[in-house]
Amino acid sequence: MERTYKRKTQDKYSKDDLELALLDIRNKKLSIKSAAAYYHIPTRTIFHRLAGSRTGAGRGRRTILTKEEEYIVTTIILFQKWLCPISSSVVIGLAKPYMIQLSKPRWLEEIKLANTVKLEKVCSEACRKETVERWFEHLNVVLTKHKLLNNRPEAIWNVDESGFGDDPGKRSVIIKRDSKYAISSQPGTGKSYTTVIMCTSASGEKLPPYIIYRSMKLWSTWIPKNGYPGARYNATLSGWVEEEVFYDWFVNQFLPAVAHIKRRLIIFFDGHRAHISTRIVKKAMQNGIELECLPAHITTILQPLDVVTLNK
Repeated sequence: MERTYKRKTQDKYSKDDLELALLDIRNKKLSIKSAAAYYHIPTRTIFHRLAGSRTGAGRGRRTILTKEEEYIVTTIILFQKWLCPISSSVVIGLAKPYMIQLSKPRWLEEIKLANTVKLEKVCSEACRKETVERWFEHLNVVLTKHKLLNNRPEAIWNVDESGFGDDPGKRSVIIKRDSKYAISSQPGTGKSYTTVIMCTSASGEKLPPYIIYRSMKLWSTWIPKNGYPGARYNATLSGWVEEEVFYDWFVNQFLPAVAHIKRRLIIFFDGHRAHISTRIVKKAMQNGIELECLPAHITTILQPLDVVTLNK
């Protein structure tokens, strides 16, 4: 949800009024309550000034963030809402590429300096009963808020990816003489690796696959003319999903596919670093889509695609 913070209004009293009130109190001309009423100054403010716990420096300066840069703050708040607050190193990883995209050179040196700060160690929670219960409590609040609890399953989506090697390799094995086949499987060298992004809704609707090859570039011969209708193809050096690829999937495949569905939509995904970036959060907010990240280390029992589709 986009922040609705509004800066407080200016004080109704002047600095001179405050000094006069303090002077009258110290000279015992007025009590604190009477001075507060006469000069229209909050009693708490007078108490703090008398105790020396606050100076007359006034309010802090306005934020240096522009409207575009505020999306970074929104992204950080989302992680807290997902019950997995992030460390400063993750914030740096989110902010730096976004600032490069916005061509903000003044940020780059500041982010570089931030790397030298000692970071607090963050321990991930294992799969515990309390973690699962907290997640379902959060899920109930989110679905109820958007009127999706037992309603509008076409507005609830889950995205995940699965990788496979199409060259398992070969090796010699020892078997009994009368065995007809040698049954053995292995992951291979990993030289030929492909990832598929898949997405489905609670109503059973599924999007065409998004296929990622391991290569420096996508060759036209890898895109079959009679392939799955609507499928998209891309390539990365690792063959795995990366932020640029996931952003392309989100903008060019997911958003057009759900354009006809009444807002608000929810899409669930795991916490892989490629799934979450400031520009993805920004795009989701602009299109009325609620992003929900599943808790770490327990997607095997909570993520629909892991529990059903990819478990087959």
